[in-house]
Amino acid sequence: FNTGLHWAYGIDGPSQGHFYVDPFTGKLTKSKSSYEHPQPHACFIQGVQDDLVNEGGIMDLWVREARLFKYGSGTGSNFSFLRGEGEKLSGGGRSSGLMSFLKIGDRAAGAIKSGGTTRRAAKMVIVDADHPDIEEFIDWKVNEEQKVASLVTGSKIVKKHLEAIMKACINCEGNGDDCFDPAVNTALKREIKAAKKDAVPENYIYRVIQFAKQGYT
Repeated sequence: FNTGLHWAYGIDGPSQGHFYVDPFTGKLTKSKSSYEHPQPHACFIQGVQDDLVNEGGIMDLWVREARLFKYGSGTGSNFSFLRGEGEKLSGGGRSSGLMSFLKIGDRAAGAIKSGGTTRRAAKMVIVDADHPDIEEFIDWKVNEEQKVASLVTGSKIVKKHLEAIMKACINCEGNGDDCFDPAVNTALKREIKAAKKDAVPENYIYRVIQFAKQGYT
């Protein structure tokens, strides 16, 4: 992990907001560098209060999470203290709800990555069963999985039709551009019609015909 990189290789960087207990004084001290006293743990549990901008609140949590993600750690929090959608705010108005903030955190975790590499940051979210937005929270994962399933299914359908269109162009025995003209190439016309029936975008269809013209197979 990050422990020992400064000691062994001299790797260092500017302070990133980490704290450590000074072994000589026993006091909590803010680190002056990013690797001399790094975060040595893989996972952290953090609290979050129903407050937008103050310390310990929602936006402060995103900063703390970003710090952990940057150096390869994961984090988890119970968001049950956040009020539900439509509940009154102390300054007037209504809350946008738990889910609006969870989606911000999810996007941030996906953007930062873990340790700056390819894997998205590890983030655990907990919500108590009696929270007003619990049903929407449960449905969130289901809806996201349905989106992925739709993307996979759509990609396979598009691939099947585009390969058939390409094949109709390549296997044609016509002259010149006749093979790429659906008015002349009946097999191509049939495959284009089938693709449109399954809602394959027209620009995809004509792009693959252009590829066939250029000699792609």
